[in-house]
Amino acid sequence: MASLRHSWTLLLLLWAVPAWAQRPSGVWTGKLGRASIAACFDKDAASYYYVKIGVDIPLVQQKNAGAWEEQKEGNRNGPTGTWQLSPPEDEAMTGVWMSPDGKRTLPIALTMATKKSESSCLSPAYNVPRATAFVRIPDKETSVGGLRIRTFQARDIDIAGLEIADKSAQLAPLKQFVEKLNRDLLEQYLDCARSAEDREDWTGSIEFTGIVKLESVTQHFVLLRQSSAYFCAGAHPDDSSSLLVVDRRSGETIDIENWLKDPLDAIGRKYWKTSREDCKDALEKDTTFVIWPSLDGLVLAPNLPHVIEACSEEMIIPYARLASRLTPAGRRGAAEFARAATLSAAQGASTNK
Repeated sequence: MASLRHSWTLLLLLWAVPAWAQRPSGVWTGKLGRASIAACFDKDAASYYYVKIGVDIPLVQQKNAGAWEEQKEGNRNGPTGTWQLSPPEDEAMTGVWMSPDGKRTLPIALTMATKKSESSCLSPAYNVPRATAFVRIPDKETSVGGLRIRTFQARDIDIAGLEIADKSAQLAPLKQFVEKLNRDLLEQYLDCARSAEDREDWTGSIEFTGIVKLESVTQHFVLLRQSSAYFCAGAHPDDSSSLLVVDRRSGETIDIENWLKDPLDAIGRKYWKTSREDCKDALEKDTTFVIWPSLDGLVLAPNLPHVIEACSEEMIIPYARLASRLTPAGRRGAAEFARAATLSAAQGASTNK
Protein backbone atom coordinates (compact mmCIF):
# COMPACT_ATOMS: atom_id res chain seq x y z
CA MET A 1 0.00 0.00 0.00
CA ALA A 2 2.85 2.37 0.82
CA SER A 3 4.36 1.97 -2.63
CA LEU A 4 0.95 2.54 -4.24
CA ARG A 5 0.39 5.73 -2.23
CA HIS A 6 3.89 6.87 -3.17
CA SER A 7 3.16 6.26 -6.87
CA TRP A 8 -0.12 8.18 -6.68
CA THR A 9 1.66 11.03 -4.92
CA LEU A 10 4.26 11.12 -7.69
CA LEU A 11 1.53 11.17 -10.32
CA LEU A 12 -0.31 14.01 -8.57
CA LEU A 13 2.91 15.99 -8.44
CA LEU A 14 3.49 15.41 -12.14
CA TRP A 15 -0.05 16.41 -13.05
CA ALA A 16 0.40 19.51 -10.94
CA VAL A 17 3.22 20.68 -13.21
CA PRO A 18 2.07 23.79 -15.13
CA ALA A 19 0.92 23.03 -18.66
CA TRP A 20 3.74 23.16 -21.17
CA ALA A 21 2.86 23.96 -24.73
CA GLN A 22 5.96 22.57 -26.38
CA ARG A 23 5.47 19.00 -27.58
CA PRO A 24 8.58 16.80 -27.18
CA SER A 25 10.30 16.09 -30.48
CA GLY A 26 12.98 13.83 -31.87
CA VAL A 27 14.08 10.33 -30.85
CA TRP A 28 14.56 9.32 -27.23
CA THR A 29 15.96 6.14 -25.67
CA GLY A 30 15.98 4.90 -22.11
CA LYS A 31 13.98 2.81 -19.66
CA LEU A 32 10.35 2.12 -18.81
CA GLY A 33 10.70 0.35 -15.51
CA ARG A 34 13.62 -2.03 -16.14
CA ALA A 35 12.90 -2.50 -19.85
CA SER A 36 14.87 -0.69 -22.55
CA ILE A 37 12.69 1.37 -24.89
CA ALA A 38 12.95 3.83 -27.78
CA ALA A 39 10.39 6.58 -28.38
CA CYS A 40 9.81 9.10 -31.16
CA PHE A 41 7.82 12.32 -31.26
CA ASP A 42 7.25 14.27 -34.45
CA LYS A 43 4.62 16.68 -35.72
CA ASP A 44 2.07 14.07 -36.76
CA ALA A 45 2.89 10.94 -34.80
CA ALA A 46 4.43 9.47 -31.67
CA SER A 47 5.21 5.91 -30.69
CA TYR A 48 7.58 3.73 -28.70
CA TYR A 49 8.69 0.11 -28.54
CA TYR A 50 10.38 -2.30 -26.15
CA VAL A 51 13.82 -3.03 -27.61
CA LYS A 52 13.63 -6.80 -27.01
CA ILE A 53 10.26 -7.00 -28.80
CA GLY A 54 10.58 -4.28 -31.43
CA VAL A 55 6.85 -3.68 -32.06
CA ASP A 56 5.62 -0.09 -32.29
CA ILE A 57 3.05 1.08 -29.72
CA PRO A 58 1.34 4.35 -30.78
CA LEU A 59 1.19 7.21 -28.28
CA VAL A 60 -1.70 9.69 -28.49
CA GLN A 61 -1.34 13.05 -26.73
CA GLN A 62 -4.13 13.98 -24.31
CA LYS A 63 -5.45 17.35 -23.16
CA ASN A 64 -3.74 17.05 -19.77
CA ALA A 65 -0.25 18.54 -19.84
CA GLY A 66 2.31 15.87 -20.70
CA ALA A 67 -0.24 13.02 -20.79
CA TRP A 68 -0.08 10.34 -23.50
CA GLU A 69 -2.19 7.21 -23.99
CA GLU A 70 -0.88 3.93 -25.38
CA GLN A 71 -3.16 2.62 -28.11
CA LYS A 72 -2.00 -0.79 -29.28
CA GLU A 73 -3.26 -1.83 -32.70
CA GLY A 74 -6.17 -4.26 -32.54
CA ASN A 75 -6.90 -3.63 -28.87
CA ARG A 76 -10.64 -3.04 -28.41
CA ASN A 77 -10.49 -2.46 -24.67
CA GLY A 78 -9.14 1.06 -24.81
CA PRO A 79 -5.67 2.35 -23.83
CA THR A 80 -3.15 -0.17 -22.51
CA GLY A 81 -1.46 2.44 -20.36
CA THR A 82 -0.88 6.15 -19.79
CA TRP A 83 2.36 8.13 -19.84
CA GLN A 84 2.76 11.30 -17.82
CA LEU A 85 5.91 13.13 -18.93
CA SER A 86 7.64 16.12 -17.44
CA PRO A 87 8.99 18.82 -19.77
CA PRO A 88 12.35 17.95 -21.41
CA GLU A 89 15.35 19.40 -19.60
CA ASP A 90 19.01 19.18 -20.65
CA GLU A 91 18.19 16.52 -23.27
CA ALA A 92 16.54 14.33 -20.61
CA MET A 93 12.91 13.59 -19.89
CA THR A 94 11.30 11.69 -17.02
CA GLY A 95 7.81 10.54 -16.22
CA VAL A 96 5.57 7.73 -15.03
CA TRP A 97 3.74 4.93 -16.82
CA MET A 98 0.41 3.88 -15.26
CA SER A 99 -1.72 0.83 -16.02
CA PRO A 100 -5.34 1.40 -17.18
CA ASP A 101 -6.74 0.49 -13.74
CA GLY A 102 -4.27 2.78 -11.97
CA LYS A 103 -2.96 -0.04 -9.79
CA ARG A 104 0.52 -0.25 -11.29
CA THR A 105 3.08 2.42 -12.08
CA LEU A 106 6.60 2.37 -13.50
CA PRO A 107 9.18 5.15 -13.87
CA ILE A 108 10.17 6.46 -17.30
CA ALA A 109 13.64 7.89 -17.91
CA LEU A 110 14.61 9.02 -21.43
CA THR A 111 17.63 10.65 -23.05
CA MET A 112 17.52 12.41 -26.41
CA ALA A 113 19.10 10.35 -29.18
CA THR A 114 18.63 12.90 -31.95
CA LYS A 115 17.22 16.42 -32.05
CA LYS A 116 15.76 16.03 -35.52
CA SER A 117 12.04 16.62 -35.25
CA GLU A 118 10.82 16.17 -38.81
CA SER A 119 9.83 12.56 -39.54
CA SER A 120 11.56 11.41 -36.37
CA CYS A 121 9.42 8.25 -36.30
CA LEU A 122 10.91 7.37 -39.70
CA SER A 123 14.38 8.39 -38.61
CA PRO A 124 17.14 5.77 -38.75
CA ALA A 125 17.97 6.66 -35.13
CA TYR A 126 14.54 5.42 -34.02
CA ASN A 127 15.19 1.96 -35.49
CA VAL A 128 18.79 1.54 -34.32
CA PRO A 129 18.01 0.12 -30.83
CA ARG A 130 15.71 -2.65 -32.08
CA ALA A 131 17.99 -3.30 -35.06
CA THR A 132 20.90 -3.79 -32.66
CA ALA A 133 18.79 -6.26 -30.66
CA PHE A 134 18.24 -8.16 -33.95
CA VAL A 135 14.81 -9.52 -33.00
CA ARG A 136 14.02 -12.49 -35.28
CA ILE A 137 10.82 -14.01 -36.62
CA PRO A 138 11.85 -17.61 -37.46
CA ASP A 139 10.43 -19.75 -40.24
CA LYS A 140 10.02 -23.54 -40.10
CA GLU A 141 13.04 -25.80 -40.30
CA THR A 142 13.79 -27.43 -43.65
CA SER A 143 16.40 -29.88 -44.91
CA VAL A 144 18.64 -29.19 -47.92
CA GLY A 145 21.11 -31.86 -48.94
CA GLY A 146 20.79 -33.41 -45.50
CA LEU A 147 21.56 -30.10 -43.78
CA ARG A 148 18.90 -28.72 -41.40
CA ILE A 149 18.39 -24.98 -41.84
CA ARG A 150 15.95 -22.29 -40.73
CA THR A 151 15.39 -18.90 -42.31
CA PHE A 152 14.24 -15.85 -40.36
CA GLN A 153 13.06 -12.30 -40.93
CA ALA A 154 14.45 -9.54 -38.72
CA ARG A 155 11.61 -7.58 -37.13
CA ASP A 156 11.22 -4.07 -38.56
CA ILE A 157 14.38 -4.39 -40.65
CA ASP A 158 14.37 -5.82 -44.16
CA ILE A 159 16.96 -8.51 -43.43
CA ALA A 160 16.23 -12.15 -44.28
CA GLY A 161 18.78 -14.27 -42.46
CA LEU A 162 19.76 -17.91 -42.19
CA GLU A 163 20.51 -20.24 -39.29
CA ILE A 164 21.97 -23.74 -39.25
CA ALA A 165 19.41 -25.74 -37.26
CA ASP A 166 21.38 -28.99 -37.16
CA LYS A 167 22.46 -29.70 -33.57
CA SER A 168 25.61 -31.62 -34.49
CA ALA A 169 28.66 -30.29 -32.64
CA GLN A 170 30.70 -30.89 -35.81
CA LEU A 171 28.75 -28.13 -37.52
CA ALA A 172 29.50 -25.50 -34.85
CA PRO A 173 32.12 -23.71 -37.05
CA LEU A 174 29.62 -23.55 -39.93
CA LYS A 175 26.93 -22.16 -37.60
CA GLN A 176 29.33 -19.47 -36.43
CA PHE A 177 30.25 -18.54 -40.00
CA VAL A 178 26.61 -18.21 -41.08
CA GLU A 179 25.79 -16.14 -38.00
CA LYS A 180 28.68 -13.83 -38.87
CA LEU A 181 27.09 -13.27 -42.29
CA ASN A 182 23.81 -12.35 -40.57
CA ARG A 183 25.62 -9.94 -38.25
CA ASP A 184 27.55 -8.42 -41.15
CA LEU A 185 24.23 -7.44 -42.74
CA LEU A 186 23.10 -5.96 -39.43
CA GLU A 187 26.30 -3.88 -39.25
CA GLN A 188 25.73 -2.71 -42.81
CA TYR A 189 22.25 -1.55 -41.82
CA LEU A 190 23.56 0.25 -38.73
CA ASP A 191 26.34 1.92 -40.72
CA CYS A 192 23.74 3.03 -43.26
CA ALA A 193 21.53 4.43 -40.49
CA ARG A 194 24.41 6.29 -38.83
CA SER A 195 25.58 7.70 -42.17
CA ALA A 196 22.12 9.13 -42.91
CA GLU A 197 21.68 10.43 -39.36
CA ASP A 198 25.00 12.29 -39.54
CA ARG A 199 23.75 14.38 -42.45
CA GLU A 200 22.25 17.59 -41.16
CA ASP A 201 19.98 18.00 -44.19
CA TRP A 202 18.58 14.45 -44.06
CA THR A 203 15.16 13.96 -42.48
CA GLY A 204 13.82 10.93 -44.37
CA SER A 205 14.15 7.19 -43.90
CA ILE A 206 16.86 4.97 -45.34
CA GLU A 207 16.31 2.03 -47.65
CA PHE A 208 18.04 -1.24 -46.86
CA THR A 209 17.46 -4.84 -47.93
CA GLY A 210 19.74 -7.73 -47.01
CA ILE A 211 19.65 -11.49 -47.40
CA VAL A 212 21.73 -14.54 -46.51
CA LYS A 213 20.64 -17.44 -48.68
CA LEU A 214 21.66 -21.07 -49.05
CA GLU A 215 22.31 -21.75 -52.73
CA SER A 216 23.40 -25.39 -52.67
CA VAL A 217 24.79 -28.15 -50.45
CA THR A 218 27.19 -30.97 -51.26
CA GLN A 219 28.89 -33.61 -49.15
CA HIS A 220 31.68 -31.28 -48.03
CA PHE A 221 30.63 -27.79 -49.13
CA VAL A 222 27.92 -25.21 -48.60
CA LEU A 223 27.38 -22.41 -51.13
CA LEU A 224 26.01 -19.23 -49.55
CA ARG A 225 24.93 -15.93 -51.05
CA GLN A 226 25.07 -12.71 -49.05
CA SER A 227 23.62 -9.64 -50.74
CA SER A 228 22.35 -6.19 -49.87
CA ALA A 229 20.83 -3.16 -51.59
CA TYR A 230 20.73 0.21 -49.87
CA PHE A 231 20.25 3.95 -50.08
CA CYS A 232 21.83 5.82 -47.18
CA ALA A 233 21.21 9.44 -48.22
CA GLY A 234 24.16 9.31 -50.60
CA ALA A 235 24.45 10.24 -54.25
CA HIS A 236 22.67 7.12 -55.50
CA PRO A 237 21.46 3.68 -54.36
CA ASP A 238 24.06 0.92 -54.18
CA ASP A 239 24.25 -2.82 -53.74
CA SER A 240 26.68 -5.65 -53.05
CA SER A 241 26.63 -9.41 -53.48
CA SER A 242 29.03 -12.23 -52.76
CA LEU A 243 29.00 -16.01 -53.22
CA LEU A 244 30.90 -17.98 -50.62
CA VAL A 245 31.89 -21.63 -50.70
CA VAL A 246 32.32 -22.87 -47.14
CA ASP A 247 33.70 -26.14 -45.81
CA ARG A 248 30.90 -27.83 -43.84
CA ARG A 249 33.21 -29.09 -41.10
CA SER A 250 35.77 -26.29 -40.66
CA GLY A 251 33.52 -23.33 -41.45
CA GLU A 252 36.34 -21.86 -43.59
CA THR A 253 35.86 -20.35 -47.03
CA ILE A 254 37.27 -22.11 -50.07
CA ASP A 255 39.22 -20.08 -52.64
CA ILE A 256 37.75 -21.32 -55.93
CA GLU A 257 40.65 -19.79 -57.86
CA ASN A 258 42.68 -22.71 -56.49
CA TRP A 259 40.45 -24.98 -58.54
CA LEU A 260 41.82 -23.40 -61.73
CA LYS A 261 45.14 -24.10 -63.45
CA ASP A 262 45.05 -20.74 -65.26
CA PRO A 263 44.67 -17.25 -63.70
CA LEU A 264 41.03 -16.29 -63.18
CA ASP A 265 41.29 -13.20 -65.39
CA ALA A 266 42.54 -15.36 -68.28
CA ILE A 267 39.64 -17.79 -67.76
CA GLY A 268 37.23 -14.86 -67.61
CA ARG A 269 38.37 -13.25 -70.83
CA LYS A 270 38.34 -16.56 -72.67
CA TYR A 271 34.91 -17.80 -71.59
CA TRP A 272 32.77 -14.83 -70.59
CA LYS A 273 30.44 -13.62 -73.33
CA THR A 274 27.42 -11.31 -73.31
CA SER A 275 24.28 -11.48 -75.42
CA ARG A 276 23.69 -7.73 -75.07
CA GLU A 277 24.89 -5.60 -77.96
CA ASP A 278 25.37 -2.56 -75.70
CA CYS A 279 27.68 -4.58 -73.44
CA LYS A 280 30.06 -5.96 -76.07
CA ASP A 281 32.78 -3.49 -75.04
CA ALA A 282 32.13 -3.68 -71.30
CA LEU A 283 35.44 -5.40 -70.48
CA GLU A 284 38.45 -3.14 -69.89
CA LYS A 285 42.11 -4.03 -69.44
CA ASP A 286 41.77 -3.86 -65.66
CA THR A 287 38.45 -5.73 -65.43
CA THR A 288 38.52 -8.52 -62.85
CA PHE A 289 36.19 -11.50 -62.48
CA VAL A 290 34.50 -13.52 -59.78
CA ILE A 291 33.78 -17.22 -59.99
CA TRP A 292 31.85 -19.73 -57.92
CA PRO A 293 30.55 -23.29 -58.32
CA SER A 294 26.94 -24.24 -58.95
CA LEU A 295 25.25 -27.56 -59.53
CA ASP A 296 25.48 -26.97 -63.30
CA GLY A 297 29.02 -25.66 -63.62
CA LEU A 298 31.33 -22.81 -62.64
CA VAL A 299 29.59 -19.41 -62.73
CA LEU A 300 31.61 -16.51 -64.09
CA ALA A 301 30.86 -12.77 -63.84
CA PRO A 302 32.91 -9.60 -64.39
CA ASN A 303 33.34 -6.84 -61.80
CA LEU A 304 32.13 -3.75 -63.65
CA PRO A 305 31.77 -0.07 -62.64
CA HIS A 306 28.45 1.03 -61.18
CA VAL A 307 27.43 2.89 -64.36
CA ILE A 308 27.54 -0.33 -66.44
CA GLU A 309 26.78 -2.81 -63.66
CA ALA A 310 23.79 -4.06 -65.66
CA CYS A 311 26.27 -5.69 -68.05
CA SER A 312 27.62 -7.99 -65.32
CA GLU A 313 25.81 -11.06 -66.62
CA GLU A 314 26.48 -14.37 -64.92
CA MET A 315 27.65 -17.11 -67.29
CA ILE A 316 27.63 -20.82 -66.41
CA ILE A 317 30.50 -22.87 -67.82
CA PRO A 318 29.79 -26.64 -67.64
CA TYR A 319 32.36 -28.56 -65.63
CA ALA A 320 33.06 -30.88 -68.58
CA ARG A 321 34.07 -27.90 -70.70
CA LEU A 322 36.61 -26.82 -68.07
CA ALA A 323 37.95 -30.30 -67.24
CA SER A 324 41.41 -29.69 -68.72
CA ARG A 325 41.75 -26.39 -66.87
CA LEU A 326 40.95 -27.69 -63.38
CA THR A 327 43.46 -28.62 -60.70
CA PRO A 328 43.03 -31.91 -58.79
CA ALA A 329 41.12 -29.97 -56.08
CA GLY A 330 38.98 -28.42 -58.82
CA ARG A 331 38.20 -31.79 -60.38
CA ARG A 332 37.18 -33.20 -57.00
CA GLY A 333 35.01 -30.17 -56.27
CA ALA A 334 33.42 -30.27 -59.73
CA ALA A 335 32.62 -33.97 -59.35
CA GLU A 336 31.03 -33.32 -55.96
CA PHE A 337 28.78 -30.53 -57.25
CA ALA A 338 27.85 -32.69 -60.26
CA ARG A 339 26.85 -35.55 -57.93
CA ALA A 340 24.78 -33.12 -55.87
CA ALA A 341 23.04 -31.99 -59.07
CA THR A 342 22.20 -35.58 -59.98
CA LEU A 343 20.86 -36.25 -56.46
CA SER A 344 18.81 -33.05 -56.51
CA ALA A 345 17.30 -33.99 -59.89
CA ALA A 346 16.45 -37.48 -58.63
CA GLN A 347 14.80 -36.10 -55.51
CA GLY A 348 12.81 -33.64 -57.61
CA ALA A 349 11.60 -36.39 -59.94
CA SER A 350 10.59 -38.53 -56.95
CA THR A 351 8.65 -35.61 -55.39
CA ASN A 352 6.78 -34.92 -58.64
CA LYS A 353 5.53 -38.51 -59.04
